[in-house]
Amino acid sequence: MSNSPSSPTLTEVENYAEEIGSPVAPVKFYKYYQDRGWVSKGEPIDDWKAVFRHWTKNERPKPKKQYITVEEHHRTVRIDKEKLRVIYREFCLTPEDIGEETYRVLFRD
Repeated sequence: MSNSPSSPTLTEVENYAEEIGSPVAPVKFYKYYQDRGWVSKGEPIDDWKAVFRHWTKNERPKPKKQYITVEEHHRTVRIDKEKLRVIYREFCLTPEDIGEETYRVLFRD
């Protein structure tokens, strides 16, 4: 497919990726849109840099959630550690309220 007036060269994509410190593989981005004629959602891409920044935002590593396992009423439950911290803080629970071990796991690890 031929380049439309607003489509970049691979070198331009590589330079832009380096300029903004993107973890996106420039060749992957370039080939993806080159194969589609620089069209997204049925419309020609007017600003490929904006599309590239969107890919970059989606490529950033997301923090991994930490879970703790709680035995409750004869079953094991995995709970998002950060959500549990928020709940405990909201209710002002102390180590005496929830137990030293649970408190240590939540707030000191």
